[in-house]
Amino acid sequence: MSEPPTREENDRQRRRFAGGLVGIWTATLDPLPVPRALEVARQIEEQGFTSLWLPGDAGRDALVAASSYLAATERLTIGTGVASIYARDARSVASGRRALWELYGDRYVLGLGVSHQSFVARRGQSFGPPIPAMTAYLTEIAHQPERQQVPDSALTILGALGPKMLHLARSAAGGALTYNATVDHTRRARTALGAHSFLAVTQPAIMADSESEARKIARTYLRFYHELPNYVRHFRRLGFTESDLEGNGSDRLIDELFAWGADGIRSRVAAQLDAGADHVAINLLAENRDSPPLEEWRELRTAVDEFISQEVSR
Repeated sequence: MSEPPTREENDRQRRRFAGGLVGIWTATLDPLPVPRALEVARQIEEQGFTSLWLPGDAGRDALVAASSYLAATERLTIGTGVASIYARDARSVASGRRALWELYGDRYVLGLGVSHQSFVARRGQSFGPPIPAMTAYLTEIAHQPERQQVPDSALTILGALGPKMLHLARSAAGGALTYNATVDHTRRARTALGAHSFLAVTQPAIMADSESEARKIARTYLRFYHELPNYVRHFRRLGFTESDLEGNGSDRLIDELFAWGADGIRSRVAAQLDAGADHVAINLLAENRDSPPLEEWRELRTAVDEFISQEVSR
C-alpha cells in the first residue's frame, strides 16, 4: 500500500481550496431565522475561521443557503456537505452552481451525496444503487451547455466513505468529503483518492472538561447514525465489531471517532492532516444542540491557531 502524500505534496489541492487547513462544519444554523444565521456566519468569520460547511438539505435548500452565506460574508469559503442528488435534478445543480461561481468565484464548494434510502422515501422517490445513481448525475452535469459549466478550479466533491464512492470521487469529481470517520479511514481514503484529489474530513469534536462528559455528548450524537444502514456498514468496514455498535457504542468506537478538549482536538487535527487530509472541518458538538456553540467555537479557534497561522503564512 502506498504512503499518503505529505502536506507539501498536497499543496496543489490546498491552493484550489481557499478555506484553509481547518474550518467549521455545523448543522446549528438551519433552525435559526435567516438574519440570525447570517449574523452567526459573520461572527465565525470574525473569529478568524476561513471556511464554513453546512449540511445539504436538512432545513434549507443547499444552494440558496450557500448564496445567502456567501453574500453575508467577505472571505468565508462556504461548503455544502453534502447536497442530496435527489433534492434537485442535475440541470438545476449545474445552473445554480454556475450562478454561484459567477458571483463568488471559488469561494463555494459543492458537495454532492446519495443521501439515505429512508430520506429519499420521504420525498416520494425511489432510492437507486448509489454508484450508478451518482455516476449518472455527474454525467448529466458534465453534459450541460458550456454556459452552465464552471472551471476546474471550482471544486465539486462527493460525500464518500466506501471504496467505490471514493474511486468515483477520484475519477469523476474533484475529491471527497468524509463524515464520522477515523484517522485510519483518512489514510485509506487518501490512498483511494490518490495524490491529486482534494480530501476534506469532517471531525466531530467536543470542548468538554472531562472524558465522561465528552463520551456522554458523543453517544447522544451518534445514536442517530446507529439507525442508518450505510453508517453501520461504514463502522464495520473500519473494524468495529457488533459489541462496539451495541447500545450507545463502546468506548473504543467513541474515542476513535471523536476528539475532545483543546489538546485532544489539536492532536486529532494534526493526525488527520498527517494521514492525508487537505482540510479538517470540525463539527463541534455541545450538550445544548439547539443553538450555535459560539463560546466553544472561540475556544476552538485558540486551540487550532497553529494550523490557521500556518496557512496564513504559506
